[in-house]
Amino acid sequence: MDNDWNSLAVLGLREGQGASLTAVNLAIGLAMDRRVSVLLVDLNLRSPAIHEFFDYMPSVGFQDYFLDLVDFPQLLFNPGIQRLVVLASEDRVEHSSEFLLSTKMSMLIEEIRNRYPNRIVIFDFPPLLDADDAIACRRYFDAALLVLKDGVTQRKDLSLASELLGDKSVLGTVLTGVGA
Repeated sequence: MDNDWNSLAVLGLREGQGASLTAVNLAIGLAMDRRVSVLLVDLNLRSPAIHEFFDYMPSVGFQDYFLDLVDFPQLLFNPGIQRLVVLASEDRVEHSSEFLLSTKMSMLIEEIRNRYPNRIVIFDFPPLLDADDAIACRRYFDAALLVLKDGVTQRKDLSLASELLGDKSVLGTVLTGVGA
């Protein structure tokens, strides 16, 4: 990515706007480029679902990692697509924003972002206006991609999202639900 960025948050504003599906499709599309590898990280710890798009059920999750029951590589799986790795979790995490702000999570995210120079990291978070997780983790991602749903997303929600993201770069928007 330009600006030496390598991490992107895909953010729906409200539940059901298609952000997780957008993150999955973006990760797959980018992995088709032979110059990069992609790590898709499910940080929607309130309702982890990225693994379902790949018909995969993780046997371990973030809580196992934080309790030192598993090492970081055990959280990863390859969905059968070259240059794409997914970090998924099997279980919901209560008080997820506090969990995401822990020192151990910060160290994990830094390792994820810096391990491979040509890797693009895509984070899937809970909806921006329904949970504070993405705001709590703003330092983890370089820029955001907003996912809006046609006929559902309200102008006031978009203004609030812009305010919450502050000076964080927004690369653009994806409009879902068109013609549905």
